[in-house]
Amino acid sequence: APGAYEITLPNALADMLGLELRPRANPVHTAGGLTEGSTATINFLLGRGGRFVHYSNVDICVMKQCPAVLIGIRPLFEDYSVTIMAHQHRCILEPKE
Repeated sequence: APGAYEITLPNALADMLGLELRPRANPVHTAGGLTEGSTATINFLLGRGGRFVHYSNVDICVMKQCPAVLIGIRPLFEDYSVTIMAHQHRCILEPKE
């Protein structure tokens, strides 16, 4: 499902960012069923504390019913081992070798 694989943004945020939306050939499979979505290409910076990684030309999914920014498997979880420590309100990203 694109929502699990791709970064997914709500339409309202994509509009605020001025993203150019392209139609998708097929409906998007979500936990709530099939829905319409669009594709956009973005560049973004990920980092903190002086350490940043720049991602260029990443295709994302844009949907009206998306409740928030959803981070999918690609590219973040392909590039990093991620440890979520909810009780400490921490998330640790370590580059994969």
